[in-house]
Amino acid sequence: LGDSRHVARVLNRGPRITAASARYLEKHGVPQAPLDLLRHNCITSTTSPTWAFNVGGRVVDMSVSGNLVVTGGDAMRECALNGLGIVQSNWWTMRHDLDSGAVVPVLEAHAVEGRPISVIHPSARHVTSKVRALIDFLVEITRLPPDVERRLRERARPARSMT
Repeated sequence: LGDSRHVARVLNRGPRITAASARYLEKHGVPQAPLDLLRHNCITSTTSPTWAFNVGGRVVDMSVSGNLVVTGGDAMRECALNGLGIVQSNWWTMRHDLDSGAVVPVLEAHAVEGRPISVIHPSARHVTSKVRALIDFLVEITRLPPDVERRLRERARPARSMT
């Protein structure tokens, strides 16, 4: 942060999730490797049609395409839930749908760590008890489930970018 009066607190660094509804996968097949996505309808965001994958210990950025481009994570999530295609999003956005089975993860062996979810707040000496309570609450609700944390730790070394 450029402003020393503020502090960034990382809440989690969950994996990027590539997922689709079971209905979509039954109709179009389950991709077994990132290149298989070239034959699928990938729902992308306006920020980038490029998805990242761990291939052989390196991060590989892959351009994907489909018939929908959306403006945010919630819209992307809704597309996946409605069987419109495959999405890639952060764990936080998809967590309840993954838990319920409404969406199915694909290409898990190729998942990369997602962008951190952070909270930015005034430095410690300026934090009120209400702000501290909010930060503590956010830390608690964004905590990765033990199985997700374990899978992340099992990935021996972080992937490196090839771009």
